[in-house]
Amino acid sequence: MNKRLRINLTDEESEKLSAVLDLNPPRKPDKLERFIKVTSLFIQLGILVALLIIAFVSIKEVLPQDTFAALMNPVNIDYQPSQPVMSPKPNQTSKPSLTNTPVKNQKWIKGIDVSHWQGEIEWTEVLPEKIGFIFMKASEGSSYEDPKLLKNWQYSNALKVPRGIYHVFQPGDSGAVQAHQFLKVRAGLNSKPELPAVLDLESGKFGSRAPSQFIIEIEQWLDIVERETGSPPILYGSLNLFKEKLQGLKSLKGYRIWLAAYQKELPSVPSPFFEISVWQHSQTGKIAGIKGDALLDRAKQEFIDSIKK
Repeated sequence: MNKRLRINLTDEESEKLSAVLDLNPPRKPDKLERFIKVTSLFIQLGILVALLIIAFVSIKEVLPQDTFAALMNPVNIDYQPSQPVMSPKPNQTSKPSLTNTPVKNQKWIKGIDVSHWQGEIEWTEVLPEKIGFIFMKASEGSSYEDPKLLKNWQYSNALKVPRGIYHVFQPGDSGAVQAHQFLKVRAGLNSKPELPAVLDLESGKFGSRAPSQFIIEIEQWLDIVERETGSPPILYGSLNLFKEKLQGLKSLKGYRIWLAAYQKELPSVPSPFFEISVWQHSQTGKIAGIKGDALLDRAKQEFIDSIKK
């Protein structure tokens, strides 16, 4: 006959024995507990994302606009600068010796300048005998590229006229960064421009601030672009810009200018600018192949001839 041995243990002894024999294994978490843990993990992840957004916004507020733009839009340059980005002012001896010859003694060649504002251009309808040169918008500020440039450049090649590209200067952005943006866009063309690069200084973008406040950035752009292209750039602007806002800036002496003056007679420009090489004389011109208004220009014969040599 089997007899069972009964041992009476106290509560404390029972707990110790259970711990040794592992009579009470850990309980698996139920669905509610798992849900709470997963929800807690997502909440922590959300807090981390929120902190990163706050940090990003704070950095944007603290950093200068051009520095932040350069960080967000790194420029991949397809050329190797021959010197460091920060360089001295343009070498004035490299500029041509210029004089303002009276308009009546000058021969002028008709031309146009275009950008995305002209929309789709039917270049096969543009008559080469009506146009002797073309300027096209390439870039603006530190990151913008004109969306019509590559197509306009490709299809205008059939006209076999000198062509050039220009950059719209954005006050507040680094002159060096803007120069690199322009040169990057230029490097993407399937042929090199025949005409010198142009820096477009639009008065409206400066507001009440004088361009002289940004002369260092302007000089940086001019110097870097001249060094990389081998030719002094042209300065584009209105009569008001050259007469009132840039007058007396000796560091700009000797640059050719492209004057926007919508009048019948070509006005004179004061020192230090000595040569009006290109004159934008109309915003409401009509050219076959361009829908709507066209920008009409005239360039001095000697300027175009000097490019062809």
